Amino acid sequence: ASRLGLEPDTLLAAAQHGRKQINEATATVAAKPKDPLQELREVAKKEGRMRSLQVALEVLFTELEAERGFTFVLLLSQQAYKAQQAIGKGATAQAAYLQFDSRFEPNIVHLAMSKDKAVHLENTASESVYPRMPQWWQQRLGASAKACTLVPVRVHAHTIALLYLQWAQEKKLTEQQQHLLGQVKEILQSG
Repeated sequence: ASRLGLEPDTLLAAAQHGRKQINEATATVAAKPKDPLQELREVAKKEGRMRSLQVALEVLFTELEAERGFTFVLLLSQQAYKAQQAIGKGATAQAAYLQFDSRFEPNIVHLAMSKDKAVHLENTASESVYPRMPQWWQQRLGASAKACTLVPVRVHAHTIALLYLQWAQEKKLTEQQQHLLGQVKEILQSG
């Protein structure tokens, strides 16, 4: 303090005042929760579709408290949807084996993809749902998924991607969660 030409009490008071301002600023930033939909909107405007799909999958995975999630992307050269992104325990290893034909088949996944809204299945093990799930799903995901959500992403009336989330137990979505699905879908399709 003496080298700076300041009294020790003045220097100590300035340091304490500075520390108080830093703590207040940190608390203010921490108190403002980050809006995941706003982040998705920004990514959709500034970055490519694949990055938008990734952020959307992360938002839904977190907000819906899913156990696993995948983004299936249409690969025209292969005429198939292939898992390109994965999140959750064991999902990355499993993604390499997840793909299905793009040609319409009479099952719940293809029916959901032909709609312009998200579909949530509260109980995939029920007698009315399980037999209507595609073979690839029954073989690769059916044993671990007791509930799932399908969010088709359509551009010019064609499904270009499918966001898939799953839970190991039956899962009912709240109205707020269902609204979130619609908002995410809208952002992806407008981006």
